[in-house]
Amino acid sequence: MDRKLISEYMTDQNEDFHTLLEEYGTFSGKWAKGINSIKIKYNIESMLDYGAGKQALKEFFPDIHSYDPGIPAISFLPSPADLVICTHVLEHVEPELLDNVLQHIFELTKKCFLISVNDGPSNKFLPDGRDSNLIQEDMFWWRSVLKYHFPSFDISNLNRFNFVKNGSLVTKKDNSKGTFLGVRNA
Repeated sequence: MDRKLISEYMTDQNEDFHTLLEEYGTFSGKWAKGINSIKIKYNIESMLDYGAGKQALKEFFPDIHSYDPGIPAISFLPSPADLVICTHVLEHVEPELLDNVLQHIFELTKKCFLISVNDGPSNKFLPDGRDSNLIQEDMFWWRSVLKYHFPSFDISNLNRFNFVKNGSLVTKKDNSKGTFLGVRNA
């Protein structure tokens, strides 16, 4: 693949950020109940944590594959998986490379994706002083971008609280948070 996913500069920023901020990249384990519900409902056999950070999902799913360009040990391009999980990653992508990253995720997703995003500042700052959320757009924007890049998927916005707390796959009535489940059309 010759499509650029991250600049060398941002690779260095992310490597430093992961080193300087001990908790950065450690929160993905909170998604385990919901991911397990997706795994059961859609007969998921392989999973990829895209932007895995410190690989917290491995504690819950030892066979999950991990990819993160900011972590040298897992920066190798991954293989496709039934379920691609990308939690709180896309808002950190360089805006000019977002289309490339979404195309990459599309190519890697066999059955389903779980993408969660936030819409505002993270109040965590990269070593160069910028807020780590390089893209700060509302959920209507994110949903339209996902629909554009994943035209062969049914996309719903899940109720994040219920998804995290008890694994519920119930959709959300508003667009205040983005916890998007995409399921490939048959």
